[in-house]
Amino acid sequence: MSKINRFTYIPFGGNVAGAPLGAEQFGSGATGTPVYTNTPATIMALTAWLLGWGAALASGSQTIPPYVPSWDAGTSYSKNAVVQTGGILYQSLIESNLNNAPASSPADWQVITMPAAAKLPFLEDANAVDYVHGQALGYIYEMGIPEWDSGTTYWTNSYVQVSGLVYRSLIDSNLNNPPASSPSDWALSSSGNTWWGGNLGGESTSSQLNLTIAGFPPNAQIPTGTVVTCFVGVAFGSTITGGCTVAINGGTPIVISNYQDTAISASVTVTLARYFSLLYNGVAWILLYNPQNDGVLGATPSGTNNNYNPTGLSPAVTVMKLGGSGATITGLTTGLTQPNGWEILVVNVSSGNITLSNESGSSSSGNRFAVYNASDYVIPSGGFCKIRYSTFDQEWYVQP
Repeated sequence: MSKINRFTYIPFGGNVAGAPLGAEQFGSGATGTPVYTNTPATIMALTAWLLGWGAALASGSQTIPPYVPSWDAGTSYSKNAVVQTGGILYQSLIESNLNNAPASSPADWQVITMPAAAKLPFLEDANAVDYVHGQALGYIYEMGIPEWDSGTTYWTNSYVQVSGLVYRSLIDSNLNNPPASSPSDWALSSSGNTWWGGNLGGESTSSQLNLTIAGFPPNAQIPTGTVVTCFVGVAFGSTITGGCTVAINGGTPIVISNYQDTAISASVTVTLARYFSLLYNGVAWILLYNPQNDGVLGATPSGTNNNYNPTGLSPAVTVMKLGGSGATITGLTTGLTQPNGWEILVVNVSSGNITLSNESGSSSSGNRFAVYNASDYVIPSGGFCKIRYSTFDQEWYVQP
């Protein structure tokens, strides 16, 4: 069998009504009092639903299939042909059976008594069954992972979702145990879960920036080794005084560092977005990765700087924040070979101007700046520009 191509599923009988020729409570027609409905729970409410079609057959006289033709005096029937007349089925006993009325020709026709298994159910029952199955299948297509249901029995490694969080069953016969409050029965899935803490940023704050991430399940349901990455966006020039902490579901705040190994203890001007990662070690959340300066270099040049080589400058740096009160830089170097295409966003967080000198002989060839208009490029306080290194021309191109 070849692969089945994906198609948009449309539930069969999705518009069926709870009415005659529509859908009914399964098995209610056989009781003589049909209950017309298109509500799945009501359709499945009688014991007949668990017993299947045998409990939904019409009672009393036999049900004749609609495809069996009525006897016709002008038709010549072959041996074993089947007809109906007067609500009774007959089978021909002879060839060329012409104009022999079945009810009065026992030598030519015999009565067929249909077994119970051959009786037909009510049309409304058939519609109801297809409707329930179609709704269930359509729901799975829409949700991907079904929502937890208190009346469903789950088994080890069954998956459900609650309020957007995915849980995995830890036990068999897992019935009516709410995942969010049953850590011995359910564990948070190690994949497929994302939390948002809302607006975690601030602008021109004067006190410690305390972040709260809500929506997590209890720690007991979180698999050991779960990593959560947090992103904090802070506007240019905003100031965080006293550092930054993050708390998950009201737990003990975790101090976030400004640098890899130094906690914020004083006023820090944050000029770009920041992110960090937290690890659950089975007991508590700990700070796993805090790249506050990963790719970001802070430096404080002053006066005139030839062949400027600030500590930490490497091809891993993509952003260079220059503080202080202003300076002139005639060239930039790492002291090593600089790769072709290396780009750095130069941000002036100082109180004065940062000037990049155009083709200055004060710096070595290979470290100089080339400005598009052949003039020195001035970055005002709060401004920025991009520089890109060319190994072919052996210089930095300044891109406003």
